[in-house]
Amino acid sequence: MHMDLIRAKQTVRDYHGWEYEEIKRIYQEFDPYWDLQGKVVLDVGCGLGGKLPFYVRQGAKQVIGIDLRLFSALSANRLLLEQGGSEIKIAVADGAELPFADSTFDVVISINVLEHVAIPISVLRECRRVLRPGGYFYLYFPPFYSPWGAHLDGWINFPWPHLFFSEQIIVQAAYLVEKQMRYNEQFILPAQVPWGELQELYELNHLTIRQFIQLVREADFRVLLFRLLPVGHHLLRQNVLGKILLALLRTASQIPVVNEIVVTKIVCVLTK
Repeated sequence: MHMDLIRAKQTVRDYHGWEYEEIKRIYQEFDPYWDLQGKVVLDVGCGLGGKLPFYVRQGAKQVIGIDLRLFSALSANRLLLEQGGSEIKIAVADGAELPFADSTFDVVISINVLEHVAIPISVLRECRRVLRPGGYFYLYFPPFYSPWGAHLDGWINFPWPHLFFSEQIIVQAAYLVEKQMRYNEQFILPAQVPWGELQELYELNHLTIRQFIQLVREADFRVLLFRLLPVGHHLLRQNVLGKILLALLRTASQIPVVNEIVVTKIVCVLTK
């Protein structure tokens, strides 16, 4: 998993393709509510835009992707222009201050983004504002205390390092690895992390499951689907023993506090 991601981060085109394959794996988690047919879609935090062509192939009428990073938006726009098609547009914008009128979109999607934003409640409220009544808001992201919630993939490749060590210690460790591996020299600009300048984990808001549930209430959404995916949920489906362990982990994922470390992803479908 970590090596695949490291390779993907080395060119814009590879990362674009990695994003496309990622959403192909993820979208089924939103069943039975996944429906883009004929819809106007907003992707908040679209990265290099790899997910956007998938939405069109799923029947979306129009797709707008926004990202806060200029490099990401420009790179996404260039790749999508090469592919042709007028259904997709890219913009540089902040999810906490969306430049769209109220009730503009049938669908809003945010994949592996909410854990990075500075003020999650602002993003949730803005997404609700631009969503049409009855529209779907698809959310998928890792809670902070999940196995890979520290986002150290490639630098520190074992789960839960942030449970065992202080942020300052693991940032220093990641910096030592970076000096040896020199990943930043290999990675495209948005994938580079200035470990030597940090005292805490990079661009993370420490959002937990409990906090997210409270924010959803504050943002006045109605919850259609709330699914907590336990660690190993893909791999453990392969054999009988794995399925037994998966059943136990799913039970643990429903227990407050315990679920913060057992759950690897939050899957949520909200409506207005």
